[in-house]
Amino acid sequence: MQLRLFSGLILFIFVLTHLLNHMAGLHSVAWMNDGLVAFELVWRSLPGTVLLYGSLLVHLVLAVVTLWRRDNLTMNWRDGLQIGLGLLVPLLVAGHVAGTRLAWEFYDTVSSYDLVLLYNWITNPVAGIQLAVLVVAVWLHGVMGLRHWLRLKPWFREASPWLFAASILVPVLGLLGFVQGGRAVEAFATDPDWTLQLYTRANLLETRNDVVAMVNAAQPAVLTALSVVLVLIALGRPLRTALARKRLPVRISYPHGHHVDIQRGVSVLEASRRGRIPHASVCGGRGRCSTCRIRVGTGLNALQPPHSDESRVLERIKAPDDVRLACMLRPTADITVTPLLAPTGSGDRVLSSHLPRGGEEREIAVLFADLRGFTSLSEEQLPYDTVFVLNRYFAAMGAAIEEAGGHVDKFIGDGVMAIFGLQGDFELAKQQSLVSAANMARALDRLNESLADDLPQPLRMGIGIHAGAAVVGEMGYGSTLGMTAVGDVVNTASRLEASTKEFGAQLVVSEAVLGNTKAEDPCSERHEISIRGRRGMLAVRAYAAATDVIRQTATG
Repeated sequence: MQLRLFSGLILFIFVLTHLLNHMAGLHSVAWMNDGLVAFELVWRSLPGTVLLYGSLLVHLVLAVVTLWRRDNLTMNWRDGLQIGLGLLVPLLVAGHVAGTRLAWEFYDTVSSYDLVLLYNWITNPVAGIQLAVLVVAVWLHGVMGLRHWLRLKPWFREASPWLFAASILVPVLGLLGFVQGGRAVEAFATDPDWTLQLYTRANLLETRNDVVAMVNAAQPAVLTALSVVLVLIALGRPLRTALARKRLPVRISYPHGHHVDIQRGVSVLEASRRGRIPHASVCGGRGRCSTCRIRVGTGLNALQPPHSDESRVLERIKAPDDVRLACMLRPTADITVTPLLAPTGSGDRVLSSHLPRGGEEREIAVLFADLRGFTSLSEEQLPYDTVFVLNRYFAAMGAAIEEAGGHVDKFIGDGVMAIFGLQGDFELAKQQSLVSAANMARALDRLNESLADDLPQPLRMGIGIHAGAAVVGEMGYGSTLGMTAVGDVVNTASRLEASTKEFGAQLVVSEAVLGNTKAEDPCSERHEISIRGRRGMLAVRAYAAATDVIRQTATG
């Protein structure tokens, strides 16, 4: 897997530098040739050649092996498009490689953009069209692979608009540079002496016909080789399956009585696909995320330990010993599994497989927030408008909570519950909950500005935060199964949110959350309140504006 990633990155860097060289054509062909000198200095050197063509060979071999190993060809459209583009690339690139690199190797030709543009723009414009299609195919294939790799990185969400813009601009500017260069060469070629001098400099006066013949033969040769490989895979897969069925099958049992019989060597994720059992897999089964993870019941002791790639992902999410990645686990004996993420879920909202199913007591911070007066406001709005406003509000609050490091537990009516501290750092959890409250207040201000023309009055909300011990684990049934928390800390946080009405505050937070903050705080009012079902009084702070809590804790 790491080999596929490394070889793919090398090829992507090669294509990127090639397109950057094409962009120089927006200025002049001379600039393209100047860039070509640096380009060939890197990629035609011995290390560059070994790295480039070694990566190309490895990437192609791994693609063929992947197709061979797949138990079935069921896949989503993105994976199908990426594989299709990958198979199309060798066919499209064959003539270009033959006319540049192979001509240089076997006929000692001197490459130049003048020569390439003359052939693809004037002599054989069909080849030029194929070259443009090649650029789009290679770039799209590479960008899809990069997105699969990077989409689960913590910084990807913020960087994605810039990366998307770059993914559009680079090929477009590269193709425009190529077009501009082609027009310039078209003007040069009106002078017969210029063309003669070009062939002389390129050492093509005597070898031109041989080079053209090699270029014309390259694509049919690659098409034949590619067809043979695909036919062998198509014919070999049924034979492999027939031989495998003669062995004792492995049975994988799922919840609700479902089971799938597979051969040894087939992954659990492939078994789910074969049995048409919905199974989450954000990265497409490449082992780059943890969304396909499963809890193994019976048969756990018979499994081989996870290898390095799987171990790295499992350690990152602090998974217990009975949790494995379905895309990596290839059982050799019957097992019982339970997928831990709803198949319609996304990579950002996953069940917490690092928590025991039965629950575990943890020290956490809990935040409740609720809109004020929204019921009366919704009576003045059309139902669809109400839903629109609520969805905008939920999106803003959810982003504010996750930005601070929290987990959105649930949305209840026009309220939200969030949990902080699932990774076990209690002090950090309390600080994150306060940061989240301030983030939510600022997000609400921005939302009110954007909806100023749609609402008769600004949205207002109350926030309550408390911290302490709670039972955290997976609770629910069927599609509602999810990670949540129960206990006194949850009930108390809900009551603190309700008390914001009494105190005329945006935020009420217990001193258990504020910790060793200064007793005197000009930004808040201190109260001692009784909570129904709880003994004794609870000391809290009420803040007119939730953003004030950050100023207080920063100086306290």
